[in-house]
Amino acid sequence: MAWTIWSNYTVGNDYKSFKDITKYCNNFSWSDDQDTISTTLNFDSILDLAEGRSHIIFKKDDKVVFQGLIIKKTQKNTSGSYTAQDYGFYLKNEDIFQFNNIDAKSAIYQILKKYNIGGACIPIATKIKQFYYDKSLSDIIKDILNQCQLDIGEDVCMEMRGTTLWIDKISNLKLDCKYITGNDYSVTRDMSNMINYVIVRSSSNQYVSGIQAIAKDDNNIKIFGKLSKILSLENYTAAQARNAGNNYLNAFNATNKEFTVTLLDVEGCEDIRANRKIYIDLGNYGVKGYYKIKNAQHTVNNDIHKIQITVDFSGATFNDPTQTSTTAISNAETKADDTKANKIITYAKKFLGVKYVYGGKTPSGFDCSGFVAYVFRNFGINLTAYTYTMINEGKRVDIKNIQPCDLVFFFNTGHVGMYIGNDKFIQAPHTGDVVKISTFSGYYKQHCNAVVRVL
Repeated sequence: MAWTIWSNYTVGNDYKSFKDITKYCNNFSWSDDQDTISTTLNFDSILDLAEGRSHIIFKKDDKVVFQGLIIKKTQKNTSGSYTAQDYGFYLKNEDIFQFNNIDAKSAIYQILKKYNIGGACIPIATKIKQFYYDKSLSDIIKDILNQCQLDIGEDVCMEMRGTTLWIDKISNLKLDCKYITGNDYSVTRDMSNMINYVIVRSSSNQYVSGIQAIAKDDNNIKIFGKLSKILSLENYTAAQARNAGNNYLNAFNATNKEFTVTLLDVEGCEDIRANRKIYIDLGNYGVKGYYKIKNAQHTVNNDIHKIQITVDFSGATFNDPTQTSTTAISNAETKADDTKANKIITYAKKFLGVKYVYGGKTPSGFDCSGFVAYVFRNFGINLTAYTYTMINEGKRVDIKNIQPCDLVFFFNTGHVGMYIGNDKFIQAPHTGDVVKISTFSGYYKQHCNAVVRVL
């Protein structure tokens, strides 16, 4: 592989096209974070580049990795240190916008068009009715996306790609790269941002409580104490308020877990950046699957590319690596697991008859994954309440070896239930139905695409 850097301008030379300046530069590093839009590139050069006028393209072979402009230079005796940012730099501009009940995508495009920034955004139908002032463009867009996330129950992120702001679901941003994992990893567990009691109120009602919905996890409250959050939303129906509260509870009702490690690029690691998902396999910690990147710091020296990343694996089942390996489980421990499985199944049956609610994650109404996640959370096993991530949060087993408490996924991972033994599984099927026990063999077994063991 070959890393090159190009510029359109050095002091005294205004090139008609970008010129390769690699031989005059070294010490390349770039980084980004989930809380920022822009990627920042740093490097040293003996050339005299100019802030604002010198635009930069950084490539791996023919692939553009970074595109932006010099924003800062520190001149030394014979060389300079330079900082460049991608074109998300211009989203720090502040402006005034009034949106009168238009869809989120149209609102975002209005903002970008005013500043000649390209946009590529997934369809978002959430209506925006808000007056913005004294806010940066990036903060306005973030606020709009936050409103959308409450509705769709999935993280949506934005990132600059060249001169275009891309907005997509994080679940669509899974990386296909190869790397060697370093032995410098560390794991952090933190409950400082945990929320287990959510109040949703109407922001348009200033004189009374205006409470529209409450979402809570009583078991979590017993363990950690009450940790509350108020969501003030405008023009939400009662059903939308319940859904928003449940989605927020699901996102923050757990200990935050992070994993930091250095990777050595083998193939495709230039695509690693915050808010994308990368496959991590660290079995001792229960970390195996795709996890969201919180931040990434790249360095290139002598064409050797390393990346230090921090990923959020809060949805993974955390197994303390200091405990006995599962390969050395005694008969007594196996019996204990059987007992735990029986307790989980008994607890799940308490919710028989609870109505199905799309996006529901509490006993007031469950959808399929919300029900499974709620049951297991009561026993200290935290699963994300979405089938497409839940399927990666345990060990795949052959359907011939299915055991009680195994998760069963159907219809190309569009539905999930929990096997309870004797050819039965418990599920929250669909709108108009309730939590119930169904026969596994026959129709459901034919459409079962995965069995996952999390216990």
